[in-house]
Amino acid sequence: MAKRRVFLIRNVTGFGGGEVYQLNMARMLKASGFEPFIVTNSRELKLRAKRAGYNVLVPPYIRRQNWSGVFNLLLP
Repeated sequence: MAKRRVFLIRNVTGFGGGEVYQLNMARMLKASGFEPFIVTNSRELKLRAKRAGYNVLVPPYIRRQNWSGVFNLLLP
């Protein structure tokens, strides 16, 4: 049976408590038989996730994403 994949999306560039939560969640999911993927643009989160052996994805939309002002009205 294939592992069930779970994508943990953290759309920030820094590192703090929310990112630690992502790593803890990935650890618990992996222990429960899931295959966690951390989706982020945070350098520190990518580094720590790779060091811990988790899959890391950096989709191109994260760097350009802007949810403020007029961009909030012009969502694709």
